[in-house]
Amino acid sequence: MDPLPGLDNPNSADPTFVLNNSEEVQFVVEATTAGGCSGTDTVNVKVFGVAGLFVPNAFTPNNDGRNDILRVIGPGIGKLVVFAVYDRWGRQVFLTRNAGVGWDGTFGGRNMDAGTYVWMAEAVDDHGKIVQKKGTVVLIR
Repeated sequence: MDPLPGLDNPNSADPTFVLNNSEEVQFVVEATTAGGCSGTDTVNVKVFGVAGLFVPNAFTPNNDGRNDILRVIGPGIGKLVVFAVYDRWGRQVFLTRNAGVGWDGTFGGRNMDAGTYVWMAEAVDDHGKIVQKKGTVVLIR
């Protein structure tokens, strides 16, 4: 397979890619061990033109390994200032300042009920601009 135009070194463990006039690109990655075993996988990369905060509108914290944690997705974000979740009475049930940490649908050691929760997030983008966003999420049990 020919290397993708814009990829600086297809054999590098840390290549650089320059995207031209597209928002999404698909890479096929192949690795081979010294013993000759190989594997192939596909990696999809989506490029966002502006910094933003995105939070899914639903999650299912049922410990099946899929969609169990509610997290902020922040393309172009340099630092998460705060991500908080509130129940329908306005009680804060989750708070983090760490972009790698998300809400598992619990509060005080117990599972929260299924329903709609309100979230708010604030971050600083890669250019120092403050980005704020609010929304709702449905917790599905």
